[in-house]
Amino acid sequence: MINIAIVDDENEFSQNLKNSIDEYFQEKEEKVAYHIDTFSSAILFLEKCNIYQIIFMDIDLPIINGLTASKDLRSKNSSAILIYCTNYARFAVDGYQYNASDYLVKPVHKQHLRMTMDKALESLGNLNRSSIAINVDKSIKIVPVDDILYVEVKGKVLIYHLTKDRELLERKSLKEVSEILDKKKFVRCNHCYLVNLDHVSEFGEDNITLSNGAVLAMSRSRKKDFQASINLYLGSQFKS
Repeated sequence: MINIAIVDDENEFSQNLKNSIDEYFQEKEEKVAYHIDTFSSAILFLEKCNIYQIIFMDIDLPIINGLTASKDLRSKNSSAILIYCTNYARFAVDGYQYNASDYLVKPVHKQHLRMTMDKALESLGNLNRSSIAINVDKSIKIVPVDDILYVEVKGKVLIYHLTKDRELLERKSLKEVSEILDKKKFVRCNHCYLVNLDHVSEFGEDNITLSNGAVLAMSRSRKKDFQASINLYLGSQFKS
């Protein structure tokens, strides 16, 4: 799920941009799961800015302008792709100090938006293709993080449950691997499982179901935090 935010106090512009992004995804051959939220002020946006992967930010915002908001954003979400929307291109230059990816001049031309979105999705793909080194016997296996369904601990051994019914074993603690993996993406559902939220397909009262059909027990003490993590990371509501 790609979470996208549009931060602009011009409602008509926000709606037009949202519609154009919808059209962009509809035209893609490969379907992509995404969600778009619109915000009329930076104050509202900054309250939940850490859940977004792509952000369209107006520079001329009331109370807190886009550049000031970008500074606060980067303290909470350093990896999001930031794209400025402005009436004057020269104002967007100052925003590159906050690692902006691109800027769009209003009114936004669909071709420019397409190019900007292509670039943003490519950048997201590069981020998502990150890998982890797993010590297996006397060799090291390089495994894409996205291939990990969940990590299970049994005694002093970790079992990496991977896509395509693969498993790898490593002598390491669950705490050690949780420090390596993205804490927003990998969350414990009980004391022995570290779950990749991208592979959660169902969240129930006492368990969760993964994309491969595996059912994992849910600890009552971790249920509330796990649900909050699901809501933040996937931008969806799961009812218990």
